[in-house]
Amino acid sequence: MKIQTLISNQAAIIRPLQSQTPSRNWSLSETKELLSSVWVQGFGLFDDETLIGICILRVIEDEVEILELAIDHIHRQKGFAQKLWNHIQGAHAKATFFLEVAEHNNPAIKFYEKIGFTQIHRRDNYYGAGKHALVYTIRPDRK
Repeated sequence: MKIQTLISNQAAIIRPLQSQTPSRNWSLSETKELLSSVWVQGFGLFDDETLIGICILRVIEDEVEILELAIDHIHRQKGFAQKLWNHIQGAHAKATFFLEVAEHNNPAIKFYEKIGFTQIHRRDNYYGAGKHALVYTIRPDRK
């Protein structure tokens, strides 16, 4: 397993992983644009040449927003999300992290709470009518 930085011309390989998540999936052009931004970092977890996990971050100074964290469905529950988190946390050790997660996405919520994230807000209808988002954070002193 290896973690590599993702670049905009790899946008197409991200799409299959995104389609497995309950969040709104970005179009190919949106993904390319995101990965081209100076404020965005993308990391891919590869098993040989196969992408099995992604994490897309928006980084502005000492604040990091996790835009997407996804592991291929056949590789879940094997510690790969933790491996990505450890890499990201190490790269941004002094940062405060934020994320939004669908209120009904219990596996993701369980993972985020296990690694120390705390819910700070709820955004009603964020993902559409009746589809709420929970906002979580973790600060450097709590990691």
